[in-house]
Amino acid sequence: MKIRIKKIFEHFKEKPDAIIIKNTAENLIDSNFFYVTGLEKGLFEGCAAILFPDGKMDIVVSRLESETAKRTKENIKIFENHEEFNILLKNCVQGYDTIGLNFNGLSYRDYQELSTVLSGYSFVD
Repeated sequence: MKIRIKKIFEHFKEKPDAIIIKNTAENLIDSNFFYVTGLEKGLFEGCAAILFPDGKMDIVVSRLESETAKRTKENIKIFENHEEFNILLKNCVQGYDTIGLNFNGLSYRDYQELSTVLSGYSFVD
C-alpha cells in the first residue's frame, strides 16, 4: 500500500500535506477508497482514508466496518457517530495546511461539511 500512496502524491503539482478520500452513501462510494486501502468487502459508508506522503495511512471507520478494516494492518480509528468522525478526521490532519481531495468522488454536501470541519485548511483536487 505504501508504494501506491507515494505514487498518488507524485501526481500532484501542488503537493498536499495529506489526502482525504471520503465515502458517502452507497450511490456515492469512491472506488479510490478501496484502491488505496486494499479493502474488498463492505461499503464503508461515511468512512475516510487519510493518506500521507510517507506512504502511511489512517482509516476512519464506523464500528460496523471496524472488523473488516482491521485486516488492512493500517492505523484504524473507529467512530460511533458523526461528531466522533469529525473529531477523528480533524486529529488526523492536525498541524497540516493543504489537504488533497478527490473532487470527482466527493459530493458538494461532503465538500461543504469538510470545509466547515476543517476550516482554515486549503484544499486541492
